[in-house]
Amino acid sequence: MFSSLLPTMKTPLPLAVFLAFSIGQAIAAGSNTADMFAAASGAVETKRQPSDMDGVDWIASYEPGPLATPYQAETASTAPVTDSYARERDADRGLVFLKDQHDRRVKQYTIPGASIRAIVHIRYDMTVLDRIDLVFTSGPSHNLIAVHTTTANAGIFTGSDIYPLEYRHGKVIDTHHLIADPALGKMITMGVSLYREAAPAARSTR
Repeated sequence: MFSSLLPTMKTPLPLAVFLAFSIGQAIAAGSNTADMFAAASGAVETKRQPSDMDGVDWIASYEPGPLATPYQAETASTAPVTDSYARERDADRGLVFLKDQHDRRVKQYTIPGASIRAIVHIRYDMTVLDRIDLVFTSGPSHNLIAVHTTTANAGIFTGSDIYPLEYRHGKVIDTHHLIADPALGKMITMGVSLYREAAPAARSTR
């Protein structure tokens, strides 16, 4: 994830100062984004459980659908994408990675709000942007989209990894696109559990 964004040369002093400033902005942005989701989602239920980090919990909140506006995977860059620093890391090609298409980059990824049954937002209870949104849709296939949003390069780039999954009979039945990350798997399990508890449609035989 974001491997192509890692620095390929020694960072000059002006950029190092810029990076240090950006770290503070990214941490604050991550905290504010999480708070915005909690406040704006109209969550009818939340769940908390210990994460893979000692002393830090995962917090999941449930947002019912359909939505009035499309869901859009989060991306951001504190450096202009036309800048040489960004272009050397291919950020100008997009910061959304389609995991079922060999990490193909796109500039944006949206899901129509009318097709969304619910979204479960899962985040760490700390000031860092590392979040998964489980978007349950009414589509005939890929009816669960996991969107993993993180930062890279000292918070300069915010990108989202897109994992199309299959959800049937109350569980995820196809996870072959997921990377081998135990934390990611546990967050998805937590989110599906909350969805089943909070959404009447999830308790059907679908």
